[in-house]
Amino acid sequence: AAWLENHQTFGPAIENWRSRRAIPAKGKWLACLMLCVSWSVLLISGAAPVVLLATGLMFLGLACYLLTRASY
Repeated sequence: AAWLENHQTFGPAIENWRSRRAIPAKGKWLACLMLCVSWSVLLISGAAPVVLLATGLMFLGLACYLLTRASY
């Protein structure tokens, strides 16, 4: 834990999350992009409709959560 907290790349993100529940804007958009890519892979690979619906709803909820957090 100490190594991550003192890391020059990860430390500030951890501190901002702990103090303000903030997520960097770049991280939010990258996460949302990856959610879309993941769902598209499921669609292209022929996943069952129930799987597409369940993951779609889960990904949508996660994206809403991410996008409503503060940015820094």
